[in-house]
Amino acid sequence: MSRRPPTIDVPAQHRSFFANNQPARQSMQIWLLSCRSCSSKKTASATMPFPLKCLPYGFRQRLRELSNPAEAYNLQIAVGNQLSGLQPLVPAVDTFCMCLGMTADFETVRWSSGDSYEIVTDFDHKTFDPVTKELVFNIDTTFSIFDIRDDIFDNSNFTNLYVNKVHDVIIYKEELNLSFIEAVAVRVQNVKRLLLMVSKSTVSIGQIISLFPQIECAEMEFANKGWVQELLLLKRQNLSLTIMLPCLDSALSFEANEMELLLKNKCTVTIEYDKTMSAFHAEKKVYELIQNTNLVVNVERSYKDQELKFISFALKK
Repeated sequence: MSRRPPTIDVPAQHRSFFANNQPARQSMQIWLLSCRSCSSKKTASATMPFPLKCLPYGFRQRLRELSNPAEAYNLQIAVGNQLSGLQPLVPAVDTFCMCLGMTADFETVRWSSGDSYEIVTDFDHKTFDPVTKELVFNIDTTFSIFDIRDDIFDNSNFTNLYVNKVHDVIIYKEELNLSFIEAVAVRVQNVKRLLLMVSKSTVSIGQIISLFPQIECAEMEFANKGWVQELLLLKRQNLSLTIMLPCLDSALSFEANEMELLLKNKCTVTIEYDKTMSAFHAEKKVYELIQNTNLVVNVERSYKDQELKFISFALKK
């Protein structure tokens, strides 16, 4: 039986582009034919590159217009020296760290890369130091976001703010909602470690992890009901998760077999909580939960703060 060629999911904003342009359709047909040919070979790669050089110059320009700065930058990297039609080129700024946050009555972006630079805007979206060119940031260490408004990326100064690579992202916010964290996820790529220092969240742990598929470590100050089930549905592996809560009880919305499955996916889970009398009863509940299972728990005090305790889960050896 012959195998079907791969299904191509073309974004809605691009469909009319290919539907109304014969040369573009021909280029797409050439690509599909190559996919069909490769799909019959046992050594075929699961990922088929799109031959951008097959697109006419005007269509490469249109593709560039539809791309945000991060997408345009990645296109430049992908095509190598074949940059015709992808202008204007997006420069990358290599920097040690960067922060986006509130200073007095202003919201500021600043980064350290030899020459200091700032973008400053007040609450009326008036620009003091306008930056209109597109660029992306490659950050060696941390991108910190301090208590900014949910609509900050609607401001013309911040609309084109994109991070191509960063190790840590730290968000300090009174309340975290889905639209804000989605906006951050679109603009900040290739994150390794995510820290959410928030007082309240209407977003679940599963939703957040799904928005940052490349993170290896996450620390959060909240836990929603069913968070372990969400991570199992995502089939996440090799994730280190730390949940920091005043009360241990609020993190215990899972069954022992669910935690066991999560650990089998090579994930690690640590819960940090306050040492109180209620915590003692919650710890007792944990020990009851793991009875007659393949789970073991380790409870210890924080070496930095004796009023804090940690509980971690592991599989029996």
